[in-house]
Amino acid sequence: LLFVFSFELGYSENLRRESEQMGAQILLVPKGCPYDSASLALYGAAWPCYLPSRYLKEVSSFPEVQAAAPVLMVSVASNNERQIIEGVEPLLLQFKKRWQIAGRFPMESNEIMAGSEVVADRGWKLGETVAVPGTQNTSATLVGILNKTLSADDRFLYLPLSWTQKLFHHPAEITHVMVKLRDPLGLDEATRKLRGCDAGMSMNVVPLAHLYHSISSILRSSRFLLYSIAAVSFLIAMGIVVANSSAVAFERMRDIGLMRALGASRSRIFSILVSFTLLLCIAGAVVGALLFTMCSPLLENWVKMNLSYPPTTTLIRWHWLLIAPAVLVPVLLGALSGIFPAWKGSRISPALLLQELQS
Repeated sequence: LLFVFSFELGYSENLRRESEQMGAQILLVPKGCPYDSASLALYGAAWPCYLPSRYLKEVSSFPEVQAAAPVLMVSVASNNERQIIEGVEPLLLQFKKRWQIAGRFPMESNEIMAGSEVVADRGWKLGETVAVPGTQNTSATLVGILNKTLSADDRFLYLPLSWTQKLFHHPAEITHVMVKLRDPLGLDEATRKLRGCDAGMSMNVVPLAHLYHSISSILRSSRFLLYSIAAVSFLIAMGIVVANSSAVAFERMRDIGLMRALGASRSRIFSILVSFTLLLCIAGAVVGALLFTMCSPLLENWVKMNLSYPPTTTLIRWHWLLIAPAVLVPVLLGALSGIFPAWKGSRISPALLLQELQS
C-alpha cells in the first residue's frame, strides 16, 4: 500500500512538472483562425490584431487560473531580416522553467534581454548599450542573455511590456496571453469558462489540447489503476485478517472455554481477540514499511523499465505523511474486520469445554 501511494505521488508530480516546463496550457489570442494565431504566438510573426490589456484582469480572476502572462509581440525590419521583439513581464518566468539567464530579466525602461542566437549574430556583450531594432535613436542596456534553449526563444529580443507598448505605439494592447492552470486536469472546464466570459467573446481561447489531454489521460489512468490495486489489497488484507482471527477463535476454542470456566467475562475474551488482531496488523504494517524502504530502489528501476514514457527524475516519492494512510488505515480496517470473529469467540460457552473433556 505504501508503494502504491508513493508511486502515485511521484508519478503525478513528475508528469505535472514536465508538463509545466512546456509553458502555457492555454493561449488567448485575437479573433481569427485560432490555430494560425497560436502558431504566430508560439513561433513569432507579425500579427495585425491586438487584445486590450484590460482582458488580463478578468482572465486572472478565474480560480482555475494560476498565472496569466501578457505578451506584446512585434516584428520589425533589422539588417535585411525580420526581428521579433517581445514585450514581457517577470511573470513570464513562471512559464519558462527551463530558461537560464546570464545576468537578469529586464525590469525597467531602457533594459533589454536577448536570445543566444541574437547575441551571437550581433556580437553583443552583457552590460553593453545596444540599439533597439525598429526604433530611431533608441538604445537599451543589455542586462540579460538567454542561454541556448534550442527553440524560437533564442531568436527573440525581450523588453519590459510597458516600455514596448510605448515604443511601438500600442498603448494598453497585447498580442496574446499565456495561461497556466492550477490543475492541468481541469483544462476543459477552464477553457469553457474562459470562452464564456466577456473577454472570451472577443478573443480565441486556444488550449494546447493534444499535449495536455494526453497527460490528463495518463494521470487518470494511472490513478484509477493504482487506486484499484489499493482497493483489492484492502479486500485481500481484510479477508486474511478475518480468516486468521476466525482460525484463532476456532483453534483456541478449548483455551477460550477454559478461560470462561475460570471466570473470564465475554468482554475480556473479546478484548483479547481484538488486541491480537491489532498487534497482527501493526506488525504487518511495520514490516511492510521496512521492506518498502529497502526495496524501493529496485521497485523503481523495475517500474521504469516497464513504462513506455517514464519520468526522468525520481519516480517513487516517499513522504512521511504517507505513513498515515499506509499504516493507520490498514490497522483500523484490520481491527474492524476482526470484530466479528472476536465476537464469535467471546460467545463460546464453557459447556463446550466440558463436552470435549467428557468425550
